Amino acid sequence: ALDVYRVALVASPASLALHRSYGQLLLKQGRTVDAMRVMQQTAKLAPAEEAAALHINLAELKQSLGQTREALRAWEDAVASDSGSVAAWKGLAAAASVDGDERCQL
Repeated sequence: ALDVYRVALVASPASLALHRSYGQLLLKQGRTVDAMRVMQQTAKLAPAEEAAALHINLAELKQSLGQTREALRAWEDAVASDSGSVAAWKGLAAAASVDGDERCQL
């Protein structure tokens, strides 16, 4: 199935649906690093709200892997994609406080 997606993505590199499905399949197969790379690419193609959701998922994955700094960047990308996303702001605040980021100090 992965090979089919790769061929399809060569034929349709701007297909949001193909990127999204490919990333989900990679996650299901336990290929987290590859899935995160595809999620980043997919976020570039997606409209703002969906891009923010992808960045949120990416941030949560990175946090679960202990990649605190990378997760913080993904939360920042989520906020940049959709500044009205409460989930993105909450995630950014939580990640910044865990990371000791001075921006969350009062």
